[in-house]
Amino acid sequence: MLLLDVVRGHWSIPKQKEVGKQVYRSWVCERYRALYFEDVGYQSAIGQDLLMEGIPCLPFHPQGQGDKVMRAGGASIWQEAGKSYFLKGAHWLEEWRKEIYAFPKGAHADQVDTYSMMCLIVRDPEFEQLDPEIVNALSGYRGY
Repeated sequence: MLLLDVVRGHWSIPKQKEVGKQVYRSWVCERYRALYFEDVGYQSAIGQDLLMEGIPCLPFHPQGQGDKVMRAGGASIWQEAGKSYFLKGAHWLEEWRKEIYAFPKGAHADQVDTYSMMCLIVRDPEFEQLDPEIVNALSGYRGY
């Protein structure tokens, strides 16, 4: 797994939807098949709205995956095994590392949650890449 970018902010719900669309359109390719969202609370509604607007979204269900600390432990093992890579020299990398390494005693855990979620998704044996023809169709699609 290669982490290429970090998009972070505190946004209103409409702004979160807009940022989600921008992120998806920036990265759509055979390896980035959908915008994943944690299927709890208001995020479920945002995912449903984005689907209606033509952005492929897939829910992540943290239930049954253990608590936040357990999920982070699995991600830590994934990283220690050399299965996670980070974009060298990225402007966001140092801040990202500080938050990850301060967990669970740090002030924030947003990046830990996202990183843990990514590790669980790509480790899933059901995860597969999209066919390039589908990617081309999705990249031009702008909703119903």
